[in-house]
Amino acid sequence: MEVVPVSHFIQNLAKPYINLNHHGLGPKGVKAIAIALVSNTTVTHLELEDNCILAEGAICITEMLRENSSLQELNMSNNHLDTAGAEAFASLLLDNMSYLHTLQLSGGSHCLCTFVSLQGNYQVKELDLSHNEFSEKGGQLLGQMLGNLIYYSHVRMVSVTLATMTNVSEHKHRMRNHSNSSPCQREGS
Repeated sequence: MEVVPVSHFIQNLAKPYINLNHHGLGPKGVKAIAIALVSNTTVTHLELEDNCILAEGAICITEMLRENSSLQELNMSNNHLDTAGAEAFASLLLDNMSYLHTLQLSGGSHCLCTFVSLQGNYQVKELDLSHNEFSEKGGQLLGQMLGNLIYYSHVRMVSVTLATMTNVSEHKHRMRNHSNSSPCQREGS
């Protein structure tokens, strides 16, 4: 049983950097964190990688980001955000409702819509979508979007990390081999 690091979080609320990577927060733990950060003006960099936050937790974080004007760097990598979580980030970016300039969403599987939403966002300068298992069609769409961003970069430059894109057959093979367990349980296997 993993314990949410409440004391560590509370002690660091007055610091600009909080690292809660790999603590097993889950959606309920991250909801409590999001509530505490709504009006926080100190934390500028939050690390939440590999906490099995799921879509529910991602939605809580995006709701907090609509109110918080201090958080500038966020790592939400490897949290099984699913389509609903990625769409919550896409909506946030489309509405230009956050002060984020660095967003890490590596290791998901449904984050392409977040990239697409960057076309109208003028805050985010760095977006990490590596290890997101885009399909061939998703890769083609991504290429078109990159072309558009480069073409319209007179407004701003965006650095996008797309280090590894797994092909569809590898993804399907992995999904067949792990179809009987939840995504968060598979991480520990």
